[in-house]
Amino acid sequence: MSYLQQPLGTIISSVLNYDQFCDTIHENPAINNVSSTYVPCDGRSIIGSKLEKLTVVGPKQPHNENHMTNAPDLRGRFFRGLNHFYSAGEPDINLNLADPDGQGRKVNTFQADIVGKHKHTVSGSVLNCGMPPGYHVINNTATPNYTQETSDTGGSETRPKNIAVYYYIRIN
Repeated sequence: MSYLQQPLGTIISSVLNYDQFCDTIHENPAINNVSSTYVPCDGRSIIGSKLEKLTVVGPKQPHNENHMTNAPDLRGRFFRGLNHFYSAGEPDINLNLADPDGQGRKVNTFQADIVGKHKHTVSGSVLNCGMPPGYHVINNTATPNYTQETSDTGGSETRPKNIAVYYYIRIN
């Protein structure tokens, strides 16, 4: 399918930077919200584009939660599909896949990273040597209610394996 046949709002990924990308689609890399076909997904304004006009709140659309005045900022982000779908002529389809955070997610909304609640248990053999319950021998010294903490492990974030790409969104 040609890049000109992609519907408005389509997001594509590429290993080409914006200048190279524009060169392949024979478009001027100077971004113009009225005439550029694609723009980087870096949070920039898209006011005046066909995509912004399509999603604007107006007389025919009394309330449109998806009104986009900016391209999504996908730098360093992963895509996550919504659990709520719609089909024309049918009632809203809810696949009972509740949002685990109960946030009622909407398209183009950001969700911060989080590490799920969990515990670490340290276990191993304990030398009791006839000491009363609750005492353990550590370095030949009886210690009541001994607790062992694990040292920090891992990096500065939780993330899956990934490859960096550029994202562009069709606005005209």
